[in-house]
Amino acid sequence: MKERAFFVFRPRTVSDLSIRTADGNWREYRIVKTVRLSRIEYENFTTDLLADRQFIEDSAPLCTGPEDCLLITGKQQQQELLVIPWQGCFVRHAALRPAIHLLDEN
Repeated sequence: MKERAFFVFRPRTVSDLSIRTADGNWREYRIVKTVRLSRIEYENFTTDLLADRQFIEDSAPLCTGPEDCLLITGKQQQQELLVIPWQGCFVRHAALRPAIHLLDEN
């Protein structure tokens, strides 16, 4: 079974990714690359997802299929973002990665 996440079209900030308030849809995804940012870079990224980013431009060619996305993480961050690039360096769709892998198995 493939993993699914709630993707939002062209979110401005990470707060736009809330399932309760966002207009988006559930879709399957496949992570083709993980990008780890510094704490400051991650903070900058999550406050303006629509700004062009060099790390997205560098990794976008790896996203060749409709399910392909980048996993963006930051140092000392528990939150992870799934990003489907658009026109090389922009975020077309984004989602918070489901925290299934963080659940304690008791």
